[in-house]
Amino acid sequence: MNALSDNPLTYKPFTLLGRNLPQKGLSVTAKLYARYCRHKWNNCFFTWRDYYNLHNKYWKTVSSDIRCETLSVDETQRMIENAKRIGCSVNSYIVTLFLQKYPKRCEVGIPVSVRQNKNESMSNLSSGIRINYKYNVGKTFAENAMQVHKRIARALKGNKVFVLQFLAELPMTLIDAVLLNTYNSYCNRLAEKTANVMSYCGPNKRELGVTNLTLLDIPTCYGNYEIENIIFIPPAVSYCKNVIGVSTINRRMTIAYHNIKT
Repeated sequence: MNALSDNPLTYKPFTLLGRNLPQKGLSVTAKLYARYCRHKWNNCFFTWRDYYNLHNKYWKTVSSDIRCETLSVDETQRMIENAKRIGCSVNSYIVTLFLQKYPKRCEVGIPVSVRQNKNESMSNLSSGIRINYKYNVGKTFAENAMQVHKRIARALKGNKVFVLQFLAELPMTLIDAVLLNTYNSYCNRLAEKTANVMSYCGPNKRELGVTNLTLLDIPTCYGNYEIENIIFIPPAVSYCKNVIGVSTINRRMTIAYHNIKT
């Protein structure tokens, strides 16, 4: 947008976490499994052609189901005020709204930012936490929302970079093999086992994932151009059945639902 409106462009250094992750927090079980993988993995390498073939094969059998809804300014403000009155975050309020629709206990994956030192580089610097909760129809929505909020707060106090720590311990090409194995483009027992461990397939696949970008911290006016709305469509991921993306700009919240239909 700055380029379109002839505004000066500023350089922002590209910074990745790399191996600069906290060393504490990874469980003994996870460390032992990662060590087992490094010992057993045949260090097979894959090419771009393997991924192109996977892409073509995948989209021949599935399609994206994407639905979006933008709340009005009043509706957005009402949700913020309701969450404040209950004593929970807006994110906890949104998660509870979706949990209300599940009759059974549901595992929810929630991405969390791991950006440090005001790092604004364009990269996916996120990890994730998860909670398990069954919406209690015998309690009020506010009571359920507070329980969800407490579970999220407890998870955030724990090791929120576990996912990144675990991936950093695995052979990089094994991570490729896990993805290819998940979609029947590569056959390997260790890759299949690791795919189950990572919930890419099997019975541990999460029911729901909610990514809330909160209020987008970017300008909306660029000379003659103005951003009216930004819709965040979350990527469909292998380890989650239903993915929700939330973004707020110009005092309006947009909720996007992404599901893969087979």
